[in-house]
Amino acid sequence: MARTVQIFQSAMIETERLRAEQLELEKRQEQRRKADMSKLADGFEGAVGEIIEIVSGASIELEASAESLSRTAEQAKTLTNKVAAASAEASTNVHSVAAASEEMSSSVNEISSRVQDSARIAEEAVKQAQRTMRA
Repeated sequence: MARTVQIFQSAMIETERLRAEQLELEKRQEQRRKADMSKLADGFEGAVGEIIEIVSGASIELEASAESLSRTAEQAKTLTNKVAAASAEASTNVHSVAAASEEMSSSVNEISSRVQDSARIAEEAVKQAQRTMRA
């Protein structure tokens, strides 16, 4: 009887530990998502700010001199390439964050499954203990 109670207690302790672990994992996942999104937004904002400064400077030069028209057109081409590269990089980062989120979700699902298994085992232990006590 004492052994059955001990098994039941151990199963309950493990269930609680797994639940706490799952909550902590979910919390870390949310914090990581927020940090990733903030980092991505900061990078994008910086890239856009830099591009705006460069384009502004180029338009002032364009008004000042007709000779700089050719040079400004080349700068615009370079900036377009930078914007395309930044956009591609941002897209890659978004995909990376999505992949990481899917992996974390899979881990959370695995932990949840284990918690459910532990709960089921604990319930079976309780039922077994009750049957033993009745017998």
